[in-house]
Amino acid sequence: MNPSRQVVSGRQGTTVRVLGDIDRRFVRFEFSMDDPDLTVELVLSPEQFREFCTRHHSRFLSEPEANAADAERMKWRYGVPGTVR
Repeated sequence: MNPSRQVVSGRQGTTVRVLGDIDRRFVRFEFSMDDPDLTVELVLSPEQFREFCTRHHSRFLSEPEANAADAERMKWRYGVPGTVR
C-alpha cells in the first residue's frame, strides 16, 4: 500500500491540496477520493472548506506528495517527468 494513502471506512482516504485563495474570501483546492492522481478542483469559503474537510475525513497532501503529483502531471502532459516546455 502506498504510504501516502490513508484508509478511511474501508477505502483509500480522501486528500486535499490547497492551491491558494481568491481575494482572501475563498479557498481554491484539489480534492481526491481513493486515487490521489485523479482530482477535482473546487472553491469554497474558508468555513465551508473546513466543514468539507471534516465531513470527508480529508488529509492534506504533504509537500513531497504534492511535488510527486506535479511531476506525474508533467509526465502525462509533456511525456517526460519534470519537463516543462
